[in-house]
Amino acid sequence: MRTPILVFTILTFACLNQVPRVAAQSNTAQGYYDQGKRHLEANRCAEAVDAFKRAIAILPGSPPYNALGRAYDCLNKYEEAVGAFKQAIRLDPNNASALFNLGVEYASNSKLDEARAILPVLRPKDPERAKKLENAIAGAIEAGVMIDKAREAAHALKRKEYLDQARKYRDAQDYLKAIEAAKKSISYVPSVDAYVELGLCYLELKQAANAVQAFQEGIHLEPSDPVLHFDLAYAYLDLGEFEKAKVSAKESLRLKGDDVDAINLLGVAHGRLKEYAEAIPLFEKAVCLQPTNGLYQYSLGKTYFLMGRKADAQTVYRKLLVLDKAQAQKLYEVMGISSQSLAAKMHFPQQRTIKFSFNVPEGWTTRADDPNKTLVVRAPGEEAAMMILTVIDDPKEQSSLQDVARNALMVAKAKPYTIEKDTSLSGMPGKTFYSTMNLGEVYFNLRMSIFKIGTTYLSATEVTRVGKTQEQHQQLASLGIVINGAK
Repeated sequence: MRTPILVFTILTFACLNQVPRVAAQSNTAQGYYDQGKRHLEANRCAEAVDAFKRAIAILPGSPPYNALGRAYDCLNKYEEAVGAFKQAIRLDPNNASALFNLGVEYASNSKLDEARAILPVLRPKDPERAKKLENAIAGAIEAGVMIDKAREAAHALKRKEYLDQARKYRDAQDYLKAIEAAKKSISYVPSVDAYVELGLCYLELKQAANAVQAFQEGIHLEPSDPVLHFDLAYAYLDLGEFEKAKVSAKESLRLKGDDVDAINLLGVAHGRLKEYAEAIPLFEKAVCLQPTNGLYQYSLGKTYFLMGRKADAQTVYRKLLVLDKAQAQKLYEVMGISSQSLAAKMHFPQQRTIKFSFNVPEGWTTRADDPNKTLVVRAPGEEAAMMILTVIDDPKEQSSLQDVARNALMVAKAKPYTIEKDTSLSGMPGKTFYSTMNLGEVYFNLRMSIFKIGTTYLSATEVTRVGKTQEQHQQLASLGIVINGAK
């Protein structure tokens, strides 16, 4: 903080009559000193510094060092000014003007403790100057408060500006730019809202560990915010830290006991730990509070089935057929309403010349939504990989492999493909397309391989869990899929 005009005026007044006004040759110490004073009065600060230095070189003394300090202050050279004033005091400890000037220099640069330390030394020597120094210190404090308030107001405006940007970028699904804007908002004024934006963007980018850190920072600012604890629980769930997810979900419910989303999330955490007896009452409560919510019904039906209460799971499934067909389909797949096979060789479609052939390992399930068009082959287990085989006829032969992929992903409500690669199967060239999709709270990677034989398109889509894609691809490779009738 600098107040150069005020300080210069004070210091100029303080140094009047410090050296006798006698005529002197211009090349003497007194002559250079007089030149320096004239330069300083005319605000020619650099010339004043040079003149006072020449005077000191001829005859060092307390008054010229004091004047040199004033000239340095005029140039806003704080360290040099302090050094000159201190040297003036060393040469003459009773130089009240130098003591006063040093105190004012400290005060004008927010060194208030140092300025206050001058007062008990100055007061016995010059009570009037000591009083003026007290006023200068008070003025510096007031100016500092005003500057701090102005700075805080400017930072608050910047915080809001970048926070608004972060929200707009997140709405537009430009999560990297949203993260950058949220971080800029935090750099001005850390806020719960900015940390929430940051965490949500990290979740969208599957960076759960970074999301956890963002939500924790928000909780540090506002420990009693139930939404932050809910978001942290969700991030822990995504990270596979189910025990920690339970703790955060419980804290969210402690702060807001009727939050049905937190009730369901706590149930999901129990379910992931196979604590079905603890999960079911939570899901039943969520369904009781919001009976038409398809996600809560699905969570309840899935847990009934995994606990062995298949009749109850079927009842939930029938409700979902009316409430939410997408959630009904998910529960349908969990319950394995399909044929469970012993190890066997299989062909699909069986009635066509061009078909897929593959081995079905023991314990895997198959489900044909349409025996001539689509077959779902699923590995055993709750979080199993799936292979979806599809056969499509296009007599007009107008659709490209890219068109087929785009349409199939759109129907499945998956993201548009981001990568396209050449591939082959049984000597047939084709294309592989990579995408992702989200079913409820579960994220999947999709790898769709499409081939065209005559007027027939064949696609083999591998559906794997995020975080388990590599091992599940190896699992699906055991099917040994080939194309028959390609020639």
